[in-house]
Amino acid sequence: MNIFKRALMVLGGLALAFIALGVVAVMSSDKKAPLPGAAQAGAAPVPAAAEAVYVTSLRQLIEDYEANEVATDHRIAGRPVRLDGVIHAIEKDMFGAPVLALRTNNEFLPAPMTLNRSEANAAAAFQRGQRVVVTCEGMKFLVGRPSGDDCRAALMK
Repeated sequence: MNIFKRALMVLGGLALAFIALGVVAVMSSDKKAPLPGAAQAGAAPVPAAAEAVYVTSLRQLIEDYEANEVATDHRIAGRPVRLDGVIHAIEKDMFGAPVLALRTNNEFLPAPMTLNRSEANAAAAFQRGQRVVVTCEGMKFLVGRPSGDDCRAALMK
């Protein structure tokens, strides 16, 4: 009977974990694009240089997000983000993509930068404590830290 209770507890824990992952995935998914010609209330026109790279440091990006997440998202919307930081860990996500976890002020919450799969060999050459420049096609603020998607990384010179 004790084994049966443990099995139920483990299955219940797994079910909660999958529900939590589903909620996070839904919350972090991109919003639907507006229909062509449809005006958005309060939307500012997109500047012609929308594709220009937004250059910052990880520390400054965290400060900007903490000061005003909405304004920061507007500032970097549709632009690649280039930032520098120090590698806390080199990992893989649940789908096997390489992730550089960059150091933040909170040692328990490093900033994950998910690298493009073509960057796997580069990720294998990195070491903890190295200073890197990361350029990400997508950036969001999740659980109190920036999180990059489709990133490329290089050692800082």
